Amino acid sequence: MSAIAKEIGCSHSTISNVLNPNTVEGKTCELCGKTMNTNAKVGVCQTTLECKKENQRRRHGTLARGPYQSCEWCEHPLSRRNKYGICRSNPECRLESIRRTREARIEKSKAYQHKYEAENRHDDLTYLMFSVGLKAYKIGYTKNLTARLRTLRCGCFDIELVTTFPYGRKLEKWLHKHFADRRIEGTEWFTDIAEIDVKDAVSEFEGTDGSSGKRVPKV
Repeated sequence: MSAIAKEIGCSHSTISNVLNPNTVEGKTCELCGKTMNTNAKVGVCQTTLECKKENQRRRHGTLARGPYQSCEWCEHPLSRRNKYGICRSNPECRLESIRRTREARIEKSKAYQHKYEAENRHDDLTYLMFSVGLKAYKIGYTKNLTARLRTLRCGCFDIELVTTFPYGRKLEKWLHKHFADRRIEGTEWFTDIAEIDVKDAVSEFEGTDGSSGKRVPKV
């Protein structure tokens, strides 16, 4: 283009304005008055903060999609996809942006975890399971029977669920105490008992207050 300008005896900027009908008239910024590139499609430069904001507003129609228009720390214009009100144009702002991003991700993860727990929460149950290999019964307590059974089967494949009782941890402790002489030391497994023995013990538990073991008088 420079060679053509020399041949016809005109300036480079004149040819640019003729070939680019969308260029602005004049060479100065409307706000600060500084010299602009004649190929600029808006009448504002990007040398000052105010000019940057106006330039972005004219080119995109808005400064940002979210509630923020400029960085909270350095007033630098934000991109339209910025969600946290902070830019990354300098080290301090970059660190703050990373911190806010991490916090937002952590909060999102916690919200998902709470939602999952709420959807998969079950009533407190005392369960009775039997192992064919050990020939013993396990008396335990859980809030999620499916997950508990899956965990136990990772180490012992022959575990079978026998029955459950709706009394939770209180019944579990009571049964452990009731069958203490048949308990495998350091575990929740019991030998020399049968399902009927446990059911009879639960019936006995239902006739007590569940804490002191004293009989509740029938009215």
